[in-house]
Amino acid sequence: MSEIKDLWGQVDIKSFDSSPLRLLQKQANLIAEKTQGYLEGEVTITYDEEIIYHTLYIIAPMMQNYRYALLKTASSSKPYPIFIYDNSIDDEAISVQSRRLVNNPFGVNPAFLVNLSKLVSSADLEYVGISIPEPDIKANNYKEFEKGIHQILSSSNTTAVIHSLLAQSNSDE
Repeated sequence: MSEIKDLWGQVDIKSFDSSPLRLLQKQANLIAEKTQGYLEGEVTITYDEEIIYHTLYIIAPMMQNYRYALLKTASSSKPYPIFIYDNSIDDEAISVQSRRLVNNPFGVNPAFLVNLSKLVSSADLEYVGISIPEPDIKANNYKEFEKGIHQILSSSNTTAVIHSLLAQSNSDE
């Protein structure tokens, strides 16, 4: 009997430690330490068509587990580019209505579309792929992602949200 040949190529499970999801999970765990348990963090994963969303929540257990969606990321099945939406800026930061849509954010090669338009009249072309809101930050690699997340987590807007949740969590003592 012949041995099964491995056709998968290089698969490195250790790369998970430097993934966008892992970075968000680590930061979610740190907020509980930084606030002595008054606040907690959680990362959820949702899917919409071809897009993977990660949302970082700040949770206030003493406020009946109130959840504040601090930021959201959007990516395809490849980790980069990854779009980051800062919800601490305003209440509509992730809303489609308040932002310009980005067509084909992760996929089709623009050169292909240009070449296609030479063959077919542009009036006959219609983009039928995905569209998502324009991000606050676009990261093309892990270093840019880490920098973008740091920018949001250390911002005065985020600090104001945290202080407000802490004050309201402390009010019952």
